[in-house]
Amino acid sequence: MRDVKKHALKLAALATFSLLVLSALAYLFYLQVLFPTLVPSYGSGERFTLEPANNYTYQIPWHAITKLHLGFQANDTVKLYANNQYVCDCTSYQFTVESGDTVLVRMEANSPVSGMFTAWQETPLEKQLLALTLLSIGIAGIAISVISLKKK
Repeated sequence: MRDVKKHALKLAALATFSLLVLSALAYLFYLQVLFPTLVPSYGSGERFTLEPANNYTYQIPWHAITKLHLGFQANDTVKLYANNQYVCDCTSYQFTVESGDTVLVRMEANSPVSGMFTAWQETPLEKQLLALTLLSIGIAGIAISVISLKKK
């Protein structure tokens, strides 16, 4: 009878550990592969160049699946427009695009300019809480199994 209990506890510990590993892998897979599709949560960059061939203009649409933090850095001053509305004459700027919105960013200059956009999307809070809950259940299961084995 004692061997059966010991075997059952080992199986429970193995199942709990498997759940923990599976939930951690699912969380990482979700964050890195499936979500978000345009800009990953760890950030991304997009280079730009304003050249004579395109009349020293550049435009790029940004669509936010969740809240998108967006900024740019240029080596010279550009006129910045968001959705055809003038924003500023600047060499760098940061703004936020709300979830579900699309913003058309346009830049104009009088000479060649190059730079880079940087962006990252926030992971929805409910997804973070779900992942942390699954991980906590797995860790708690392992702790309970270890305590149970130590008592025996």
